[in-house]
Amino acid sequence: MIGVIGKHYIQKKLVKEILESKYCAILTDEATSHNEKKLALDLERTTEAAVTAVLLATLTALNIPIKDCYGQGYNGAASMSNERVGVQANNLAHAPKGVYVHCASHCLIFPKQNGLLSAIIQEQHPENGKKKPLITLCATRWVARIEAHDHFYASFKYTVSTLEIMAHDECPEQFHGCWQAKTRTDASTLLKAITDFDFIVTYIIAYSLCSYSLTGLTVKLLKKTNNIYKAFAMVSEVKTLFRNIPTNFRAHFDAMYDLAVEMAEKVGIVPTVPRTTGRQLHCANAPAVDPKE
Repeated sequence: MIGVIGKHYIQKKLVKEILESKYCAILTDEATSHNEKKLALDLERTTEAAVTAVLLATLTALNIPIKDCYGQGYNGAASMSNERVGVQANNLAHAPKGVYVHCASHCLIFPKQNGLLSAIIQEQHPENGKKKPLITLCATRWVARIEAHDHFYASFKYTVSTLEIMAHDECPEQFHGCWQAKTRTDASTLLKAITDFDFIVTYIIAYSLCSYSLTGLTVKLLKKTNNIYKAFAMVSEVKTLFRNIPTNFRAHFDAMYDLAVEMAEKVGIVPTVPRTTGRQLHCANAPAVDPKE
């Protein structure tokens, strides 16, 4: 039953929406089920050539033109991400505009592994010491990962403090031996990334959209009393919410921007207008009177 619904209804509907949108992206990753890693593609081998061949064959079978692919998203394995011989390089030969983006959400796991983040929160807010500051992203249900983003949002100020200590090679008394060179480099890179106001705005937009719609949907779909008709109705309701956003876009964006400014202020970040250029022709020089615009 699941196979029939998945292939003959859900897949057919998704392909129809992709073709209507024209442009698409290829996202490939495994999910864990019953302690086994599963992949939607049927792979006999995981070499660069084998994965590329299966991806292209799948798109061809679904009548999705590879040339309309404007994005690729895989893990960091060399066979997938290598820019010369990996899957992303092979697909670029067929989709020159298919920009590769590595899923780096797991990178924030390392600050919590050494206990420094927990120690900072315990010192500044002892009443919250028993709560987990950061949690691992859900391995099986991507929509449920919103809980991990809840923790990141609540712990953002402390996460920045943690990365600053690691990047500047400071050594709190309870952590002996300081930090290895690679740890300092990784911390510095992450610190620069998450304290960029563009990142904060983008994060808040994604976090807000997922929070007010997808979280409730996920909880409801897990109920045992649901059937396919109820599930379809609930999904349709969420899709309607998203379709209505453009009709009141300014109000939605204003609320999200205010949240982004509030989040940035916690770590001393002030929104600024990006520098414009006079000679370069391919830089973004859209006129704006303030950062919000």
